[in-house]
Amino acid sequence: MEKFADILKDLIEEKGLSLRKIATDSNLVTNQLSHYINDKLYPSIKSALKLAKYFDCSMDYLFGITEDKTSKYKSDKNDLSKFYVRYQNALSENNITHWKFAKENNFAESLVRKWRKGAAPSLKNLIIIAQGLSTSIDYLVGRE
Repeated sequence: MEKFADILKDLIEEKGLSLRKIATDSNLVTNQLSHYINDKLYPSIKSALKLAKYFDCSMDYLFGITEDKTSKYKSDKNDLSKFYVRYQNALSENNITHWKFAKENNFAESLVRKWRKGAAPSLKNLIIIAQGLSTSIDYLVGRE
């Protein structure tokens, strides 16, 4: 599985773009993009959504979960209020409880309680959840 930094570098090279052009067009900071491609910084959900929209790819592709660039989710907006319900649905489809999944993935029980109360997980945790429950990041963040 390729790392985010490598995938982002490939996308930039493929399109022949400069970091400045991407930053200007996607309302990101050039320095931020530089840190991403040098694997010194991991993006926020908001920045990842902007990059997925900019490169017209799924977040799952951007983070190396799938090799398929296409996404049925085209919006750069998200509705993280849908996360917990979608997380519950994915757990149910995989016949696993919150607590078992949390334990298997080293998530603190308090973290799962925060999600239940409406807090959004970090992007790294979203990736773990998507991979562990065979669902997409785009689906989990409500990118519809």
